[in-house]
Amino acid sequence: MTRVSVGLMTMNNGRFLKEAIESVRSQDSEGWEMVIADDCSTDNTGNIVGPYLSDQRITYIRHSRRLGQANNWNFCLNWGKSPIVCVLHADDAYLPGALKLAIEYLEANDDVDLFFGNALRFRQITDSSGRVFIRERVAWGHADRKICGIEACALLIRHNHALPSCSFLRRSVLARSGPPDADLHTIVDTEFFQRVAIASRFTAFTHRTLCRYREHEGSLSASRAGRIAMIEEDRRFPSTLQRNLLRNGLWSQRLADRLAPEVKRNQRLFARARVSHSVVAATKGNWSEASHILREALHLNLGLLWNPKVLLDVILIIFRQTRLLRCAHWRRTRGIVGDEVVREVVSD
Repeated sequence: MTRVSVGLMTMNNGRFLKEAIESVRSQDSEGWEMVIADDCSTDNTGNIVGPYLSDQRITYIRHSRRLGQANNWNFCLNWGKSPIVCVLHADDAYLPGALKLAIEYLEANDDVDLFFGNALRFRQITDSSGRVFIRERVAWGHADRKICGIEACALLIRHNHALPSCSFLRRSVLARSGPPDADLHTIVDTEFFQRVAIASRFTAFTHRTLCRYREHEGSLSASRAGRIAMIEEDRRFPSTLQRNLLRNGLWSQRLADRLAPEVKRNQRLFARARVSHSVVAATKGNWSEASHILREALHLNLGLLWNPKVLLDVILIIFRQTRLLRCAHWRRTRGIVGDEVVREVVSD
């Protein structure tokens, strides 16, 4: 009997695919099945998957036409028959014990419909001498907790701590939440998990780290088009969430009253984060992108200008003072984030 269905989503991620597949096959949990959902890749994905198809637990499906991220995700969620479903992006990988931990928790707590863990965020960089390093840090600080659906949604709006590759849900909750929104691209996971949280009886979080989340230049969020799309979608996020909640019969005045202050606070934090993104773009000489992001940030929250640091950033961007911006934000422009650990990759 299968206990969990894993949907591995891929589209031109052949260079990462083997690591993702092996991270599932090496799990110490029995009773898993996996579909590799290929959204019309044009790279060597088929050749990489081929040797694994002798494993009866693995199915490979290459769509005849491009579905897009949301529809491919929905395909994965509806594939299989296991009571627990999860999705792994092809550029991520499960850590040892991830499936066992999630399955055992959900089987022992039958009132929990959604389960989250922490992610180890990492990226590979090469310095001027050709040496390769890995920067990594735990993305969030989830504590062990179990909270009701509305409070879980409020928490996700407040912190946006949702990543498909370290999330597990009961198949039964999908009938109440509805599928991922195909009209969204960069925040489709954010909106979907907040909706699933509301539809859930309880949502649980663990402090344990369940997956490795890869940051790389090929990802949507790393591209200029992706960053601009994220700004546009974040700006209309409150109305999008409300529309989808209404569509699935989940909206209520009590919910609106509870989420309103969280949405307002989220928009302020989002605006402040956009100023930071504008600074990074400006230090790289991408002035049109920096100006566009800055305008959107101030449109969301003009009160940011009362913050002296933000006001200084705005002035330096307006007058294109690249050198001063780099001096003021030397840690950020070097990619140094929080308590990040840096280790060198030693070749054999």
